[in-house]
Amino acid sequence: MVRLPVPGALAFRRVGGRLTCVLNASDQPVDLPAGELILSSAPLLDGRLAPNAACWLA
Repeated sequence: MVRLPVPGALAFRRVGGRLTCVLNASDQPVDLPAGELILSSAPLLDGRLAPNAACWLA
């Protein structure tokens, strides 16, 4: 698990896996780690994950 610099946000990937899941349970947008966006539960806000949203990156 990787904690992002915003409390309430985290990113994780299975060992040897290709997908990264990012969860933003905070009240502010967060920067995404490197990767190609596959799916997002909400539209990105200027390239950042919206509050209370999740996304998957490859």
